[in-house]
Amino acid sequence: MGVRVEWGTELREFSQDGEGVSARVIDASGSSPELEADWLLGCDGSQSRTRELTGIEMDYRPYGIEFALADARADVDLGTGEGHVFPTKEGALMIAPTPTQGLFRLIAHVEKGAQLSISDWVKLVFERTGLVFDIQDLAWHSHFRLGHGLAQRYRPSEFSCWGMRLMSRARWAGRG
Repeated sequence: MGVRVEWGTELREFSQDGEGVSARVIDASGSSPELEADWLLGCDGSQSRTRELTGIEMDYRPYGIEFALADARADVDLGTGEGHVFPTKEGALMIAPTPTQGLFRLIAHVEKGAQLSISDWVKLVFERTGLVFDIQDLAWHSHFRLGHGLAQRYRPSEFSCWGMRLMSRARWAGRG
């Protein structure tokens, strides 16, 4: 689409007029710039701040299954062309290489509310696989719960909801 993704940015508020969208965000540095754009696209999942600000309600039902995921820099030779899945009685673990040498995506079924440190990840990988997975650092990590939900409506005013993604467009833009 020819745009720059703003990682580590939180939407605080937005408004729309005939000229486009104005959004106030908090960026990774902690500053709070106001951004101007033709479109606002919120790809922020089932707990969507964008959906909340547009007043779209969602009936969300969790399954009670939680996962931790991380992109871990590790000195381990698992190859570069295949992911590995380890189903265990403690829960599933997936390890997959990323295009970046030495960076692996880890996804693990975890206990409710678990927040894993580097040492927790090293221990979890060893317990579920027997691999000594020497993690130097976590480039990124998160936690999520599986569930399902349905937005109560998909088109309030100038906003369109596509699954968990919301797009705002100026009426005059003629884009859809």
